[in-house]
Amino acid sequence: MKTDSDMFVNIYYLTELLLKKNRTTRFFTGFLKLNEYPIRKRFNKWFVSKYEYPWDKYPPFCSGTGYVFSSDVAGEVYHVANSVPFIKLEDVFVGLCLKRLEIRLEELHSEQTFFPDGLPFTTCRYKKIVASHHIKPRDILRYWQALEGSLQEECPDN
Repeated sequence: MKTDSDMFVNIYYLTELLLKKNRTTRFFTGFLKLNEYPIRKRFNKWFVSKYEYPWDKYPPFCSGTGYVFSSDVAGEVYHVANSVPFIKLEDVFVGLCLKRLEIRLEELHSEQTFFPDGLPFTTCRYKKIVASHHIKPRDILRYWQALEGSLQEECPDN
């Protein structure tokens, strides 16, 4: 798994969902970005020039805030990376590598489990997510302690 440093990751739920998937090869998941376009506004954080990326649409990729992949994919991406035109956006670059490798992105669950824009904390809510972005370090620890302390408790939606 790759995540940003300000991500909360629920390894319990992630493990549960991965075991249900029962996939050990050519697996890649996260918050799927299927119809994204390059941002051509020069002063935008995610600006990409036509020179860097001449096409009008990105291939499918997962938000760089956090994604999960089978161990074989790491090696395959590493080996193909030098033959893929470099782009500074790591998540898009990995998507370009996956396209070259013909590895399809997969949903981890029928409901959203990765939250690249963050999600307000409640123990019941965080029991059924994999990752949430924009979490301060002190809150990561606090959320984790609250979640671990409530693992045996039932939630209304469960």
